[in-house]
Amino acid sequence: LMFASRLRSWRELPLRFADFGVLHRNELSGALSGLTRVRRFQQDDGHIFCMQSQVRFFFRIV
Repeated sequence: LMFASRLRSWRELPLRFADFGVLHRNELSGALSGLTRVRRFQQDDGHIFCMQSQVRFFFRIV
């Protein structure tokens, strides 16, 4: 949704986005062989959109 919120051009690359949100999962207990699993947790996501020639650089700094 963030990337597609408007028309983008390759000239804007690299683009970096971060997303921080609370997720909820209601899974069966025992789904992990007897381990308990939390139902609510904070998940942080990072996304980098870049040209192929920039991949090695961003791989090193992340």
